[in-house]
Amino acid sequence: MGSATLCFSSDTYVSRRKTLMKSMDSGRILILGNDESSMNFRDNHYPYRQDSTFLYYIGIDLPGLIAIIDVDKERTTLYGNELTIDDIIWTGKVPSLQELANLSGINRVKPWLSVINQIKADIHYLPPYRDDHTVLLSKLTGKKNSKAAKRFSVKLIKAISKQREVKSQEERSQMQEAATISHHMHLNVMKCARAGMKEHNLVALATQSAWEHHVALSFPPIMTINGEVLHSHYYGNELQNGQMILFDGGCESRGRYAGDITRTFPVGSKFSPGQ
Repeated sequence: MGSATLCFSSDTYVSRRKTLMKSMDSGRILILGNDESSMNFRDNHYPYRQDSTFLYYIGIDLPGLIAIIDVDKERTTLYGNELTIDDIIWTGKVPSLQELANLSGINRVKPWLSVINQIKADIHYLPPYRDDHTVLLSKLTGKKNSKAAKRFSVKLIKAISKQREVKSQEERSQMQEAATISHHMHLNVMKCARAGMKEHNLVALATQSAWEHHVALSFPPIMTINGEVLHSHYYGNELQNGQMILFDGGCESRGRYAGDITRTFPVGSKFSPGQ
């Protein structure tokens, strides 16, 4: 489960949605939140990450939610189901959907299944990047998976890209937090790298640095003495004096803004003339 708190004020989310509605002129905008994804059985999930567009306009960092922004009626509806007692046994008590919606400035909350009747020809949505989103869009639109995936709205893509490329001061603060935590993580790894360690020992240090700030890594890190190999996630090589380590990693802020830093440094902290 994600966080039951929102990163910004309700005014921020309301303002963002108003800006998007002005850019779209008419129609309805479908914003899909991410669901949990099971690893090896139904209730054992991969670490949860909410969809970034959903976070930007809605802010609720919890699974199983969909939002529709009705441009013509100038209103937003949140679709989802309240937790049952069986859910709460696993998650503990969390605010109701209406309480969370209020934090986002949303007054209308409806059961998840009722969204099916709202999908019509004037719906705009972004290209799906998860297979479960493609399957869901197929069910909602009545189109085959391949056709549903291709019916995304170019107009919506352009409107969101234009809006999000300009960062507010509160967003810049989140970006600075992500960069600062990532900076400390990299320094810690550099200081600790010694001959005889394995790459995975440094990955462990990086992960510890992130969670000491109560945040997650932005993406699976690259930590390798074989920097010529792109996106290596092996982590099994032993460090030796004279080698260089490539570390590509970053931490998210508490508001899910991402840090991303790549540095190359020597085992043992000192560069040789050749290095």
